[in-house]
Amino acid sequence: MPLDLGEGTELVDIAPELISALGTHVREVLPGATLGLQWADSFGYEPGYLDSPPDAPGYRCAPLEDLLLAGGPVLKVLVQSYRTPLDDLLTALREVAADELSLTWSTAGVAAGDRVLVEVGARGVDKAAMLARYCASLGIGAEEVAAFGDMPNDLAMLSWAGRAYVMPPRHPLLAEVGRAVAHPCADDGVGRTILQWFPGSGRDA
Repeated sequence: MPLDLGEGTELVDIAPELISALGTHVREVLPGATLGLQWADSFGYEPGYLDSPPDAPGYRCAPLEDLLLAGGPVLKVLVQSYRTPLDDLLTALREVAADELSLTWSTAGVAAGDRVLVEVGARGVDKAAMLARYCASLGIGAEEVAAFGDMPNDLAMLSWAGRAYVMPPRHPLLAEVGRAVAHPCADDGVGRTILQWFPGSGRDA
């Protein structure tokens, strides 16, 4: 989806040759998998990635080679499959450029037919790295930061933050990280937790 980037936002893109190699490898070993490309101002995807194209500006559908020629710097690649278990998909992607790309995911993909979506970014680009860099620019240390998450793409951030809260229903990989929050997001779990930091606020947490 198109991103709403604030002024001064730092962008770290992925080399086009790595994306091309990734696409070639995916086609060879992962039948049915499709790729999406995230640019700063738009989103491109291969045929089959979306069931129904969004009726909104900023989206384009084309073969990967055409997307790489048409767009600018790619900030993230999304690899999607309904046929390949998550572990197999991760293994295949690591075979391409394990030392040059970072992989994370926010889907379980444990049952046949489950949607598996892996996010591919430039090496060293994850929520923890970007949050740490932003906090450093403000003179804020990790011990002063609270973070909330529920999926593996939150794992590095939760490990870095001084206060880590895992939201239910959490992914099993996060079972040993942070302090569980009593209420899920749908029940204002983040807000209720923050209110607990301010006793006497007059609000029921």
